[in-house]
Amino acid sequence: MSLPRPLVSIIALCVAGGAATLLTGALYNKTPQTVTLDENRALDAEVITFSSQNSYQKTVNFAGVIAAKEDARIAFEVPGTITALGLRVGDRGTQGQVVAQLDTRSLVASQHALEARLTQAEAQNELATLQFRRIEDLFAKGAVSQGQFDEARIGLDSATAAAKAIAAELSSVQVALDKSQLTLPFDATVNARHVSIGNVVAAGMPVYDVTSTQGREVMIGIPARIADQFAVDDVLTIYVEQRALSGRILGVSDKLDLRTRTQTLRIALPSDSVATPGQVAVLHHDMTVETTGGWLPMTALTEGGRGLWTALVARTNEQGKTITERAVLEIIDFADDRVYVRGSLQNGDRVIASGTHRLVPGMAIHAIEASQ
Repeated sequence: MSLPRPLVSIIALCVAGGAATLLTGALYNKTPQTVTLDENRALDAEVITFSSQNSYQKTVNFAGVIAAKEDARIAFEVPGTITALGLRVGDRGTQGQVVAQLDTRSLVASQHALEARLTQAEAQNELATLQFRRIEDLFAKGAVSQGQFDEARIGLDSATAAAKAIAAELSSVQVALDKSQLTLPFDATVNARHVSIGNVVAAGMPVYDVTSTQGREVMIGIPARIADQFAVDDVLTIYVEQRALSGRILGVSDKLDLRTRTQTLRIALPSDSVATPGQVAVLHHDMTVETTGGWLPMTALTEGGRGLWTALVARTNEQGKTITERAVLEIIDFADDRVYVRGSLQNGDRVIASGTHRLVPGMAIHAIEASQ
């Protein structure tokens, strides 16, 4: 005979509640088991001797960029229309070589006109000179008046000034003609060309980007706290794509870069260096860090929480057994597979070198000296 559906639901709820009550009671009545260490069964463990020191040596790497000794964006100082360009990207030129030319027809016409005016002015100046000399002689003999003498003198001065003014205008035109030719300021390689023949350019509009073919320097940022460890003319080794290059310090900036918080170290590379501007250069620098601590292998440490780490130290108890004891440490620095730490370790402590996951504090061990 089947039971009514509501009665079945009530019976199921009662059974489930009883089972939950029995399980809860069993959990509360269960006595926790205590892990007992077998002190007669000591595990083998490699130990190393901790050596405390007041400082340590560290090799730090500083990266920089290779730059050309000279790097310029050259342009005309006067406006005009470009009629000739002598170089393209990748071409090399020598100092003083003409690499671009502006249309100079109007300047040449002005030059010819001024030359004619200057010739005329010089002739008038010569005539005024002769007239003044005659009047001067007559004035000395009392044959002419003071007014005639003054008029001749002022006429000479005016003619001389007019000739000088035209000569200055002619010189200005000559300067403009000279500036209509763009020349290289040093032996250089063209990295970019910004204009073409026929372009009308304003004064100062870029024409070429060039870098010097001779002289390479490295600009490296170094922390201010070690800037005094470098001096002008010190010789350093710079690495460029695994190639070692000898460099000489040219200078150290006094100003701190607000973005990188570093001072710039300028280093000259050998004159025959083939380093390319823009390449990355690396300086390896050995420095001394003044802080008390000691080195341990990374395998000796276990994360302890809150930024601290722990290590196990081998101690001898009152019964003469060697047992493990926890030491709390702080990591100061890394070097390959070692760490420089400080904390509760004392000089001469024997630290478990590896396999710490098999051990707990208070466990008996058989200490084996590890090769260091």
